[in-house]
Amino acid sequence: MFNNLDPKNKDIDDIFADTDSAPATTPSAPIIPRSDASPMPSAVNVSAVASNLEPEEADTRSKMVKVLRKIFIFIAILALVGVVAYFIYAKFLINAVSDSSDNVPIVPVVETPITPIVTTTPITPATTTVVATSTVLDTDKDGLSDTEEQVLSTDINNTDTDGDGLTDGDEVKQYLTSPILKDTDNDGLTDGAEVNTHKTDPNNADTDGDTYKDGAEVTAGYDPLTKPIK
Repeated sequence: MFNNLDPKNKDIDDIFADTDSAPATTPSAPIIPRSDASPMPSAVNVSAVASNLEPEEADTRSKMVKVLRKIFIFIAILALVGVVAYFIYAKFLINAVSDSSDNVPIVPVVETPITPIVTTTPITPATTTVVATSTVLDTDKDGLSDTEEQVLSTDINNTDTDGDGLTDGDEVKQYLTSPILKDTDNDGLTDGAEVNTHKTDPNNADTDGDTYKDGAEVTAGYDPLTKPIK
């Protein structure tokens, strides 16, 4: 219904003309005056602490690494000393012990079983038995056992081995003359002649002590028992 209005009529006042032409303004917030206060202490301290912690932490780690390194080196030195000590022990002390232990077997060598073997050996009883048996065995019946004749080198089958007129037993046990020498004192008279005939001493070449042998006196017709009267 407004189409009948003539748009070209410019004489009609626009009631909103002032409104449309005026620049739009927005209400501004009240201006608060800036204060000279410093930033929040919490923000300042956190940044400062963060900046200070990084070098301190790095320094602490460096110190820990140095300490651990020293501990490791100390342990390595102790291990090396232990190995060297073991080799010294194995080379010298064990060898010394083995050398001393080499002398230990000497004690078993001097064990007493050797003595019973020697003392209980049947040699002594056997010898005693043989002697007892041989003592009663006198083949030629001359008063000496066969064993005694073997020791004196006389004949076990001959009663008078030297043939001086005295039996081997009488010469050894009674007259103390040699059973293998006819003239024991070498005075020119046989042992049998001195004992049985002239009654002189068969162990003294000069029975009467006159500086003449018994045999020489008998040969010259003198008495070998009487000194000549001067």
